[in-house]
Amino acid sequence: MALVVKTAKKIPIGEDITEWNTKNLVIVDLLTKEVNTASFEIVSTYVSKPSEGDRVEIKLDGTEIFEGRIVSIESEKLSGNDFVFYIECVDWQGDLDRKLVVETYTNETLYDIIDDINTKYLTGFTIANVENPGPTIDRIQFNYQYPSECFQEICDEYIGYDWYVDYDKDIHFFPLETNDAPIELLDNGTEFDELVINKDKTQVANRIWIRGGWYQSDQYTQDTITTIAGQTEFPINYYPHDFSVTVDGVPKTVGIEFVDPAGGHDFLMNANEKLLKVDTIVMAGGEAVIMKYDYEVPILCMVEDTTSQNIIKAIEGGDGVYEKYIVDQNIQTIEQARERGKAELLMYANPIIEGSFTSFQSGWRSGQRLHIDLTDRNIDEYYLVKEVEIECIGGDSLKYTVTIATTLQGFTWLMIKILDGLKDYIERTDEILDQLRTISDEEAFIADSVPTHDLIAPPFEYGPAGVPQGVYNESQYA
Repeated sequence: MALVVKTAKKIPIGEDITEWNTKNLVIVDLLTKEVNTASFEIVSTYVSKPSEGDRVEIKLDGTEIFEGRIVSIESEKLSGNDFVFYIECVDWQGDLDRKLVVETYTNETLYDIIDDINTKYLTGFTIANVENPGPTIDRIQFNYQYPSECFQEICDEYIGYDWYVDYDKDIHFFPLETNDAPIELLDNGTEFDELVINKDKTQVANRIWIRGGWYQSDQYTQDTITTIAGQTEFPINYYPHDFSVTVDGVPKTVGIEFVDPAGGHDFLMNANEKLLKVDTIVMAGGEAVIMKYDYEVPILCMVEDTTSQNIIKAIEGGDGVYEKYIVDQNIQTIEQARERGKAELLMYANPIIEGSFTSFQSGWRSGQRLHIDLTDRNIDEYYLVKEVEIECIGGDSLKYTVTIATTLQGFTWLMIKILDGLKDYIERTDEILDQLRTISDEEAFIADSVPTHDLIAPPFEYGPAGVPQGVYNESQYA
């Protein structure tokens, strides 16, 4: 087994790299938006130390187990000219989140959305492992969000997928069930040890109510109103949009009350009061008034997992239903509300089971699906790998500490979602961007130029050429 750590040695990234003897190597592989880290120590002269921002590559038997950049280096003087350098690294997440995404996508496939973000906002990344075409997303809007936040929002609220960036800077986007762990945990298995399993049902929710914003109805025809002589007002059932009215089948003009002057239309419409008011038309009585319009419909959706309900019912009695209520004004369609509900069920329909174990088997990555089938514990379930800590325990030997759960997200994700929920964003079409760009001194160039003119000896003439109108000392005036 060969474990090799390489880093750029005070040379531009991408050129030849130097191998280092390292110790105390620890790699932490976390889920999706959470940054993977690596830390290790090297002993070298100060002149030869690596630099912050250098690329780091860690391989085991030729297979990459970490790649990213150095973010911090602490040094400690040893004897002679040697120093020990304590190095902290992060994966390519830092490169991923350099720019903010401002986009709205309507009826776009998963692949097309990721491709567009990659093309416009990322540099040096590929999307070879993004499912193509993937599901079609009705509508999603990103308002000054980092690419990792955009990817996670798609996973959490719309399609229940997972994603990560590998060490070749290729973006992976895939259904959760397709990314299997390197082994299964089975009876008499020797590839794992120290397995601990804990169950928590405090967050169970198998019926989800989602209250969103509003969506526009199809055209609605209100019941015919038969007028009475002299009638001046007609009630409108809902707050209208794209309003039209006919009287005895003849289209009539409609103005907006307090916007359009009186006397210019057949009717004036007051949407706030939900009233249609007579302007110039006179009702003799018996006319048929028909109003057509669209109106805003509040989004309220319910999704549930009956399998989860039946299992809990058999264990606890009752109906087995655990409900959860979500309010999200950013949801603009029923389809979005359903997708959000299905994502919640995926995470919370069953009790959350968390655990951990150790292994010397290579190939573990966060986001993998792990099958555990152990007779003595009465377990035959699939779990998600939430975290992998890789520790060098001597020579080339690596110890993997794997954390698993039946829900994909952890405490960090939960706190991010809570903070996101406190933000209030209003989309505006009248914004004017004010930009200030700071430039270095050597980029600034200012030059003076003096225009040249023909010199004319006095006296100076004023007025038509050659016909001066007046003379004062050496000058002539018209």
